[in-house]
Amino acid sequence: MLSIAQALGVNRCTLREWIAAGLRPDASELEAALAAAIQRGRVEGEERLLQQLHKMAEKGDTRAATWLLSHSPRWRDNWSEASHARREVAKVVGMFVAALEAEPSLRTEQRERIMLRVRAQGLALAAVEDEGQE
Repeated sequence: MLSIAQALGVNRCTLREWIAAGLRPDASELEAALAAAIQRGRVEGEERLLQQLHKMAEKGDTRAATWLLSHSPRWRDNWSEASHARREVAKVVGMFVAALEAEPSLRTEQRERIMLRVRAQGLALAAVEDEGQE
């Protein structure tokens, strides 16, 4: 993103604002075109890395492409080992929340107290929301 922002003569925050504006339903044609171009570039970049990974794998070396996919801020949420662990935690927390909400014998205040205890243990329920976006 930094190189794109520099090419446009703006800082990264401004570029992010422009992209966010382009994703809104009321975006201007120019804002929407910018957001679409950025998204297209990201997808094409990921595809190039995957192609390179396949070529390198055929030669017996996947380290460089694997490192890029697992460490790049753009792709690490899908490719890093930590993201896999977060998805697994989100799945377990989601199952727990579903079971808790389905339990007819608990009153609302009991559910809320249990949820507070879960949060206090460090199992953020935001992980459940992230799971729904994948």
